[in-house]
Amino acid sequence: MSAADKIRVLCLHGYRQNASKLRGRISSFRRAFKTNVEFVCVDGPLVVPYEPTSEEHIKSMEESEQGADEEKQQFSWWNYQENENGTHSYSHVEESLEYVAAICREQGPFDGVFGFSQGGMIAHLMLQRHHENPKNSPFAFSFGIFVSSPTSLDPRYGTVDYKLAIPSVHVIGETDVIVAPERCKKLTEGFVDPTVILHDGGHYIRTNKEVKDAIRDLLKKV
Repeated sequence: MSAADKIRVLCLHGYRQNASKLRGRISSFRRAFKTNVEFVCVDGPLVVPYEPTSEEHIKSMEESEQGADEEKQQFSWWNYQENENGTHSYSHVEESLEYVAAICREQGPFDGVFGFSQGGMIAHLMLQRHHENPKNSPFAFSFGIFVSSPTSLDPRYGTVDYKLAIPSVHVIGETDVIVAPERCKKLTEGFVDPTVILHDGGHYIRTNKEVKDAIRDLLKKV
């Protein structure tokens, strides 16, 4: 299959990550689907002050000077604030949507969207915007893949009164301490017929056979 014939998937990383790191974390998917799928990973628009994300992260940086430079490039899709009254606010969401819309116009078309954690939240918003205003929308995706992706805590970007009819796969770690599994399960309720995979792990991109089979079945619907 030529590059022009491949299914193209726009891939959005999580908070404090980057396109290079996401590309590495989905390398198993890229190998499994290399003949018919192109995974295009992009950086978020907002630079986040550098912080190591784990002991393993620190060790890998110490072992590679080039890797250290890449690891220090951390981005997000919006900034988060907990207000004094207990509510939550996200800033720069609209700017991020405009940013990724430009990517879709310049590098697209894309057939589907993949999002991890915060990237999954922005992917869900993209699908909602297309549903609400499909004319000339840059977000005309045929499917979505969501890993550890929760609903928004900011009511401006929260629950809507409709369900998205496109095929979707949702991978949720039931021991996730970064994002409450209940919020990820809530996101699945926004789809007509979601495929939901629960596992006993935490906040990471699971790439085992069960997930690959679910993605393979999803792609057959495209």
